[in-house]
Amino acid sequence: MSIAIRYSDYMEAKALSEPTRSAKRTKLRLKASIARVLDTNDFNDVRVSDICKATGASQGTFYLYFKNKQDAVFQVIKEYVELQKSTIPPLDAEHPFDELYRFTNWFQEFFRANIGLQRTLMQLRDKLPDFGEIYGESLRYLTTHLVNSLKSHYANNEVKDDMLKFAVYCAGSILDQTLYAVYAVHRKSEFDKLINSPNDLTEMIALLLYRALYGEEPPKDRLTTTIPLLRTGPS
Repeated sequence: MSIAIRYSDYMEAKALSEPTRSAKRTKLRLKASIARVLDTNDFNDVRVSDICKATGASQGTFYLYFKNKQDAVFQVIKEYVELQKSTIPPLDAEHPFDELYRFTNWFQEFFRANIGLQRTLMQLRDKLPDFGEIYGESLRYLTTHLVNSLKSHYANNEVKDDMLKFAVYCAGSILDQTLYAVYAVHRKSEFDKLINSPNDLTEMIALLLYRALYGEEPPKDRLTTTIPLLRTGPS
């Protein structure tokens, strides 16, 4: 299992490397607090006073660095997406199912570690253009990364780039929405009997993505024994 970076912890660690009471340290700590507050609150419910209380800073200090709550959250989300992109693991596996599994596992772990930021991005993408632009750019980047990896399993000209990219784009949307439903909307409660662990969920999603992309079952030796209900293909 990959080790995901939690944005709030990352910002706090960066803050500690700055001089005490410095402006840069204060802003980094405010950003860390924004992420923590969003872990347990929707964007519309968060107040500037909540962020300041979590940081131990005054509201006057907050407005030295941000125009308003939306500007502050936008800056945090933008940095979060860049941090996410910088942590994509190598996907050079022997079989495409293994690459889908690695990608799904990495994305799920990052999603779970930063649930508040991911939920906020997905809630605001259709409401505020700037957030929609960040979301779209992120999805395109991740899609391109996965496409380039999967292409290595095809002979030259065996598959058209635009067709593979479209298929992966659709598959990526499935991954995004599934994790959003499980962790951000239902808090996993409705799926506890089906999903015993994050590893089970990773394998379920990777299996569904593989079927969607290739129209067949992955080799049996690629699967564990945790999700027999989804094994409907030939034995």
